[in-house]
Amino acid sequence: MVCMGFLIRVSVLIIAVAAGQVVADVQVRDALGNMVTLPRPAERIVSLAPHLTENLFAAGAGPKLVGTVQSCDYPPAAQQIPRVGGHAGLDLESIVSLDPDLIVAWASGNRREDIGRLRRLGFTIYLSEPRQLDDIPDEIEKLGELAATVPTARRSARDLRSRLRQLRHRYSALRPVRIFYQLWHQPLMTVNGEQIISKAMALCGGRNIFAGLPALAPSVTVEAV
Repeated sequence: MVCMGFLIRVSVLIIAVAAGQVVADVQVRDALGNMVTLPRPAERIVSLAPHLTENLFAAGAGPKLVGTVQSCDYPPAAQQIPRVGGHAGLDLESIVSLDPDLIVAWASGNRREDIGRLRRLGFTIYLSEPRQLDDIPDEIEKLGELAATVPTARRSARDLRSRLRQLRHRYSALRPVRIFYQLWHQPLMTVNGEQIISKAMALCGGRNIFAGLPALAPSVTVEAV
C-alpha cells in the first residue's frame, strides 16, 4: 500500500507539472524591450500594420487574425479579415468588440495615443519596430512563440535569412544605383537611411539619395530630387 500511495503521489505530481507547462506564461520581448506576457498562446490577434500582418502569416498565425487595418492586402487571405481602422486612426470600439488576447502594433506607425488607450483598456500589446532587415526573421520567430506556431515560424525565418544572404552576395560587388523612393505625393515624402525601406534598397544595390536626412519620413522638394 505504501508503494501504491507513493506511485499515486508521483503520478499526481507529473500531471500537475504537465498541466503547469500547458498553461505556463508565454513571454517574449518586443522591439522596444518590453516584456510581453500571455497566460496562454494567443488565439485572437489584431494586427495594426501591414508588415505585421505579413509576419503573422509567415509565422503560421494567419488563421488566428481577427482584425487588421485597411492597407493589409498581403497575403490575399488578409483581405478577408475585418478592418479596425486605417491611416486616419483606429476604430477602438471595433477592436474591443473583437476581444483580442493579443494586439500587435507598429511603434512608429500607429498613433501613440491609440496605443495608450488600448493599454489602458487592458489589452496585451506587442510593439514592432524593425530597423534592420535581420530584425524581420527575428520578429517572425517571436510572433510564432506568442501564437504557439513555432515550427512554422522557424521555417519561415530560416528561409528568409537564407534569401537575405543570397541577395547580399549577389549585389555586394555591383556599382550602386542612385534611387529616390517616393513615400507620398502631396506633400512629397521619402525615407531616410535609417528606415528599413532604405535598408532593402541598399541590399539590392540601391543608394538612397536622401539617406542623410534626419527624419525617418522627411518631406522633400521636387528641386531637391
